[in-house]
Amino acid sequence: MTKKVFTLFLGLAIVGLPSLHLFAPDHAQAAGTLTRISGANRIETAVTTSNDLFGDGAVSELVVATSKDWPDGITAGPLAAALGGPMLLNPTSTLSLEVAVEMIRVLDLVDDPEPDVYIVGGPAAINPSVVTAIESLHSNIDVAVIAGATRYETAVAVAETIDIAMGGIGVAAMLASGENFPDALTLSSPAVDAGVGPKIQPVLLTPTATLHSATASYLTVAGAGGLGTVHIGGGTAAVSSVAETQVDAIIGTVLRHAGANRYRTAQAIADYFYTGPMFVGIANGENFPDALVGGLHSGYMGQPFLLVTSSNIPPATADYIGTNKATLDAGNVYGGTTVIPESVKTSLEALM
Repeated sequence: MTKKVFTLFLGLAIVGLPSLHLFAPDHAQAAGTLTRISGANRIETAVTTSNDLFGDGAVSELVVATSKDWPDGITAGPLAAALGGPMLLNPTSTLSLEVAVEMIRVLDLVDDPEPDVYIVGGPAAINPSVVTAIESLHSNIDVAVIAGATRYETAVAVAETIDIAMGGIGVAAMLASGENFPDALTLSSPAVDAGVGPKIQPVLLTPTATLHSATASYLTVAGAGGLGTVHIGGGTAAVSSVAETQVDAIIGTVLRHAGANRYRTAQAIADYFYTGPMFVGIANGENFPDALVGGLHSGYMGQPFLLVTSSNIPPATADYIGTNKATLDAGNVYGGTTVIPESVKTSLEALM
């Protein structure tokens, strides 16, 4: 195979991506228990999440985002779901050994014309040397780099790739602030859950004050192609009423899901998208890395995604669990005991 590096920039059409091949994992857990999914660090937690969902040689494509920041990872999760594979986190300058081993384990390594690894973000996020290192792992691994000049344009480029992978523009999209991570994190589970879509929904980003021009352009094209609803995560301090009005002028239905804080917003999103959940995913709302892969895992599992702190259970999270206790049997917490202490996990289980 001749080595190829595909670079997919904003507005560039691509063809031939595989169709959606999601599955519904079946995890047997005792009622009232939470399984901890974690590794020694954020990179290993992402690898553990991949291990939990996918068997050896089970996927044709996977996605890689930087482990140092959150915007690319937020938008990369829905792409991973659209491609039917995991999202791995990697440092900027060096291919992590754990990531390399997981790629070889989980990829089918079939010689085909499509990219096998999709890197989300430009060279400041994932250095070209990492691309070279990934391609050196196996002769059948090709890499696609999806990037824009800013986080907002990268999100749009990812959304365009998702639309092609899904065989057309979806009926809805998510929109969150590109200036802070919590609201975007809690949108990630329903975004990747085809059961609430009914297709995978891209997560778009915008500055707080006004709708980014790249996001507006995407919505204009997508709106003409059938996208009829935009879900905004967070209150007006995250995505302003001005930005909401701008979206409303393009898309027929705009729904804002917000609470008084990030924990209430997560509750509002879970309330809207999920009825009678059997599982629940929980991550630390103060840090992004474990929540990035936790949101993707939760979406694959078809479960709502809630937030806690490193020291307590916010009232919003306790309220959601209490309200849904009759149909909420078990779930997952993402990250080690420094992120979600065992005492917090035990207290969560006591509420179930």
